[in-house]
Amino acid sequence: MQCRVEGNHIGSHNVSFSVFNKGKSVIDKDAWLISAKQELFLYQTHSEIASVFPVAGSLAGGTDLTITGDFFEEPVQVTAAGVPCKVKRVSPRQIICTTEAVGRSRMLGASQPGNRGLLFEVWDDASDLTEAGPGYRWQFVPNAQSPVRFLSAAKQSFSSRLRGFFVAPQTNNYTFWIQADGPASLYLSSSQDPQHKVRIASLPSGNLEWSGKWVKNWSESWQPKSQKFELTAGLRYYLEALHHGKAPSNGMRVGVQIHNTWLNPQVVNNYYTERHEIRAHALYLPDVQMLTVSGTGWFSISWSNAPRRMIHTNSTALQVQTAIEELLSVGCDIEPTSAKILFHDGFEKEGTENSVTTEHVVYGTEPFCGRFSARSPSQLVKATPSSLLRYDLTEYTHVCFAHKGHMSNILHISVSYTNISLSSMERNLTCQWDFNGTDPTSWTFSCTDLWTGCVSRSVPLQDLPINTPVFVHQIDLLSIQQKETAGLFYLDEVIITDRAVTVSQRDPKPRRLGGQIIEAVTVVGSSPTYNVSWLVSGCGASLSLLSLR
Repeated sequence: MQCRVEGNHIGSHNVSFSVFNKGKSVIDKDAWLISAKQELFLYQTHSEIASVFPVAGSLAGGTDLTITGDFFEEPVQVTAAGVPCKVKRVSPRQIICTTEAVGRSRMLGASQPGNRGLLFEVWDDASDLTEAGPGYRWQFVPNAQSPVRFLSAAKQSFSSRLRGFFVAPQTNNYTFWIQADGPASLYLSSSQDPQHKVRIASLPSGNLEWSGKWVKNWSESWQPKSQKFELTAGLRYYLEALHHGKAPSNGMRVGVQIHNTWLNPQVVNNYYTERHEIRAHALYLPDVQMLTVSGTGWFSISWSNAPRRMIHTNSTALQVQTAIEELLSVGCDIEPTSAKILFHDGFEKEGTENSVTTEHVVYGTEPFCGRFSARSPSQLVKATPSSLLRYDLTEYTHVCFAHKGHMSNILHISVSYTNISLSSMERNLTCQWDFNGTDPTSWTFSCTDLWTGCVSRSVPLQDLPINTPVFVHQIDLLSIQQKETAGLFYLDEVIITDRAVTVSQRDPKPRRLGGQIIEAVTVVGSSPTYNVSWLVSGCGASLSLLSLR
């Protein structure tokens, strides 16, 4: 369907259709546009100037100007270079007026508003940004953005400029934005005089990807938006944007954000939401307590009726620190004691041989045993060359560990062995075990027989002779990528042994100082005075005081 608009009315228009037996059309939110007066419309008609004759006249006035164009209607005001021109006759496509004399105080060299839109200019380089510059060409654009077709003829490197006047539709606060695919700057004047322009926003490196919306996670080095300006209704403010790009290019565009508006995303879809990123920094300070010992012999440290540890009054700071750390640790027992254990890691010390990488050790969560655990490690075991021959899976058949969270039941195992042809073989195997019935919010200790349940029955090891050692190089873990959990899980008490074992927590569990988890304890000084420094997980409140007995 095509429609033709008749008449010369200037302003914003809406259109609807009535279909017989169907009713009136409904306007989609994507179709609405927003006027300078914050009114919704579908299309606009406005005055357009095609030509002015003559192009020069007397400074004393009295020159008759003929302006041709479209959509002219009374009342109308005409100025030529800022000088009033007295209107004599108006028709929809022509205006005739007579210029007045130029006063001595008036400066004709200043830029003046002209046609609707902005002036867009392009140069082949940035050496001379005047009309005499290399490859200079121009056109008027109705919107505050580069015409893509006009840039298609640009050379590999070019400079472009948008300039004109912003007329504030109402007295309000305004913020200006710039977007470009190369270095760009945005300037605004406090008046219509370009001499007073200042840079209000910039893109030092531009956007690598052109965004269809202003919603963006901007880099800290970018300043794509200006500060907030209070502008007066009806006044003209000179606006200029400069862009240095490389062809092919999407150019640049300028956006104006008006504050204190009734519009919102529920009314119109092209209402763009500004996104803020807030970064907070905190100074992480320890809680410091002083212990003063009197007399000779033995004393104990406790809090909230926690179990006590006897310490000699002449103990060193390290001995006192060790005693306090033991009070904070979850004690555990392994059964049966007859189990032959090749490897045991509770993540209490960094750099343990064959262990999960130490970068995953965490302090801020309740451990299964001890004081620490490992968060979402990618490896369960990685054997070093010096210990490679020790991890024989036919002898140490079981892998056991405590786990909490959303963990995959898949293990990837790298092994080596000598086959029936006496050739050295390396295989990558995938094994599974059953986690059904476990609660991801609490700790569970599990064991699996890797040899009987997986490796010995795997197809890639069909050439393995009977009673031949199978050496483990590495065991990798997988996490479950879930939106709500981000695949987080925790491990503790990893044990490689010749049989299934159980690890049980001793009672009573250590009390938490103020219900908080202690990340680190440091003791300095010597008898009779020790300074104890606590680092609390999550920047907790002050801790209760230690007591000496």
